[in-house]
Amino acid sequence: MNTAVAFDRALTLIENRKFKEAEPILLDLHHRAPQDARINFSLGLIYSEYDDLGLALDYLEKSASIATKKSIVFEELGRVLNRAMDYEAALEAARKAVKFDPQNAAARIVLGDAYAKLQRPVLAKQAYEAALKIKPGHVGALIAYSTLEKSLGNTERSNELLAQAREEAADVDLPSLLCEAANGQKHKERPDVLDKIEKLLEENPDLKRNQLANLHYAAAKVYDDLGEMKDAFRHFEKGKEFLYSPYSGKLRRWQIDSFKTYFSKSFFEERKDLGFESAKPVFVFGMPRSGTTLTEQIIGRHSQTVGAGELSYFSLEQKKLYNGRHIKPEIFFNISKMDEKDFRRIGRGYLSMIDAIGGKARRVVDKMPHNFENLWLMALLFPNATFIHLNRNPIDNCISIYTTPLRDGHNYASTQKNLGEYYCMYRELMDHWVDVLPVNIRQQSYEALVANQEEESRGLIAHAGLEWEDACLEFYKGDRQVTTFSISQVRKPMYKSSVDRWRRYDGVVDELIEALGPYGPKR
Repeated sequence: MNTAVAFDRALTLIENRKFKEAEPILLDLHHRAPQDARINFSLGLIYSEYDDLGLALDYLEKSASIATKKSIVFEELGRVLNRAMDYEAALEAARKAVKFDPQNAAARIVLGDAYAKLQRPVLAKQAYEAALKIKPGHVGALIAYSTLEKSLGNTERSNELLAQAREEAADVDLPSLLCEAANGQKHKERPDVLDKIEKLLEENPDLKRNQLANLHYAAAKVYDDLGEMKDAFRHFEKGKEFLYSPYSGKLRRWQIDSFKTYFSKSFFEERKDLGFESAKPVFVFGMPRSGTTLTEQIIGRHSQTVGAGELSYFSLEQKKLYNGRHIKPEIFFNISKMDEKDFRRIGRGYLSMIDAIGGKARRVVDKMPHNFENLWLMALLFPNATFIHLNRNPIDNCISIYTTPLRDGHNYASTQKNLGEYYCMYRELMDHWVDVLPVNIRQQSYEALVANQEEESRGLIAHAGLEWEDACLEFYKGDRQVTTFSISQVRKPMYKSSVDRWRRYDGVVDELIEALGPYGPKR
C-alpha cells in the first residue's frame, strides 16, 4: 500500500472512530516520513483520544513546528494543553489558531477555555461570544459559556445559555447536555434523563472516552441521589474504565520512599538562603475534595487578598525535572545540578504570575490540592509564605474522590484499593514534610471548619498574617470565579451534610475501608 493510499485509509478509520486500526498504519507512515505534519497531527488526535496527553502533545507539537500556519493544528494543540493544565501554553496555541483562521469557531472556544482557567473571565466571555457570532447557536460554545457564567455565580444567565443549547440540540441527545441535566439538581424520583443516558450508553459504545466516562458518572450521580447504591457504584466503576489510565502503586511507593530519603532536613539546611522574602503567597493544599476550595473562598473574601484558583505552576516546574509524564530517578540528579540562579528563576516566575493575578493585594491564595507533592520547592523558595494543609475524615474524603470524575492525573482513584493505598502514602508524605520542612504548616480540619466556622476562619486569617474581617464569614457571597467541582457548594452558606457522608455507602466500600488501614473508620 503506497503512502497516499495508506494515509487515506487511516483518515477513514479515524473518521469512523476506529483508532486502534488506524494507529499501526500511521506509526508505519511516521517511520517512513517523520516530518510529515499530517501524520504527526493524526497521531496526536489518536493519542488524545486515548487520553495519553504526553504522546498527544509530542505529535501535535511536532506537527505545529512543521505546519506553522495551520489553524486546526494549533486548535487541537491548545485543546490538549488545556486538558494537560498548561493553560498559558494553551492560550498561546489558541491565539495562533485564531490568528491563522479568524473564522474558526472551535479555536475561539479553546481560547475561551484557556482564559477561563487562567481566571480571565472577561476575555473568556469575549472568546465564546466571538465563536457564537461566527456560528450562531453553536452548542459547544453555549455550554462552555454557561459553565463560565456558573463559575462566576451567575446562575440565571448560566441556565439561559443551557436552555438555548438544549433548544439548538432539541432532536439530539447530546452527552454534554444529558450530563448537565443529571448533575444540575438533586433527584428525588427517577428522571427521564437517566433512561436517556442508559440508552445512549447501550446504543453508542463508540462515543469518545471522556463522553462515556461523564455519562456513567452522571448516571451514577442520579442513582446516588435515589439511594440505589449498587447501581450507582456499577456506573462509577464502569466510568473509571474510560476516565483513567493504568495506575502503578509500585511507582508511587518508589516516589514516596525516594522523597523521604532525598528531601532530608540537611537538604533544606544546605539551601536555606535561596528563598525570597515575599509573604504574598498563601498555599492551600491537601487531597482533592478535602475543603481546599472552601478555605480559599474564606481567605479570598478578605479585602487584602485575591483568590487565584488552582495554579499548576509548581507541578509543571517539577515535571520539567524528570521530563515526562511519570516521575523518574533523573529528578534527583537534575535537582542536584540546580544552582541559585535556577531557583531564583523559578521563584521570580511565580511572583510575576501572582502579581499579574493579584495586583497590589497583600496575599494571593494558590489553591492547588496536589501541591503537597511540590512542597520541597515551595518551602525553599517562599519560607515566609502561608502554608495550609486541609485534612478531612479519610473515608469521607476518599468517597468524594471516588464518586467525582477527576482528571487522568488522579488515576489512583481507578479502584477502591488503589485509592485507599494512595491515601495512606499521601499521609506518610505529609508526616515527612511536617518533620523536615522549614515552614509552619497549619493543619486545618475540614470537620472543625464546618462545626466552628468563625473560630476556625479567624485562625486561618491570623495564620495568613491578616487582621480579621467579618466578610470572611460570608465566603459564599464572593464574586470570584470558581472552576473546581465545588462550584455549586461554595455559593451556599456552610453546611454539614458532607460530614460522615460515608455511612450512606456502608456495604459498597468495604475494599476502600480495608485499604485505608489505620485511617479507615471504626464501625
